[in-house]
This record gives sequence, C-alpha cells and structure tokens, in this order.
Amino acid sequence: MHCSDKAEHVSKCLELAILLEVSANKPGNVNRANDFERTRYEHFLASAVAMSPSFKIAAERGIAVSQKNLGLDDIELGLIIKDCVMSVNAWQHGGNTLLGTALLLLPIAAAAGITYDNERALDVQGLRKNLGFVVESTTPEDAVNVYEAIRTANPSGLGKV
Repeated sequence: MHCSDKAEHVSKCLELAILLEVSANKPGNVNRANDFERTRYEHFLASAVAMSPSFKIAAERGIAVSQKNLGLDDIELGLIIKDCVMSVNAWQHGGNTLLGTALLLLPIAAAAGITYDNERALDVQGLRKNLGFVVESTTPEDAVNVYEAIRTANPSGLGKV
C-alpha cells in the first residue's frame, strides 16, 4: 500500500470514529436527538469532515518518521493541531466542537502512521509505544501552537473550572 493510501486510511478511520461517537445517544451531550442552544449535531458532522485532512497530514508525517525521512521532533504536532482547529472553525459556526478530540486523536494519527504495516493493520502495542514517542518528542513550539489552538477554539468554562 502506498504511503498516501495508508495516511488516507488512518484519516478515514478517525473521521468515522468521530461520526459514530457524535451519533451515539449520550445524555447531556450533542447527538442526533439532542442539540445545544448554539451547537447542533450538524456542527459536529462538519467538524469531523474538517478534521480529516489534519489526520492525514499527521499520519503522513508519522509514515515519514518510520521511513527515516523525518525526525520525531519534526512532526510539528502543535501546528497540525492549531491548523486543524482553524479548519474546524472555518467549516462550522457552532463554537468549540472537537478541540478535545483534536488533542486526543492527532497524536494517535501520527503514531498510527509510524506503526502502520503493509497489511492494513496496526499493532496495538506498537501504537502505544509510538504514541509515547510522539508525545514525548513535542517541542516548545508545539506547546505554543496548542495554546493558540485552545485560544482559537475558545472552549466554554476556560478559566472558570
């Protein structure tokens, strides 16, 4: 399987995970049967679509790491997260929909790219190990970009909790 196909597969799997999660009935959260005043189910669907290219970029960078074409500290995870949040905001106007999801799944996308084998399968132990490497290799610039992503997403309750 070609590098781009592997990255696309990771991206589609993560996008589907978001779509399935938001579609499940969860008391107190937005889902197919429950909207908030400002944020609707459709905002989450649009956000999932908007995140997909960022998942692909993270997976491609992970693949480049596994092929020794990029160093772990060159993934620029914070920038990917910031760009992802900006894309989500451009696709919908329902407020912060998936900041937490971006913070959770983009490092996993990069680790999946590192771990991916030619059989279209991921070794879970390898994924865990590589996720640790991805997170531990983040830089001060990544931290600055993540803070900018948080400011851009403007999550409710920030500074109050």
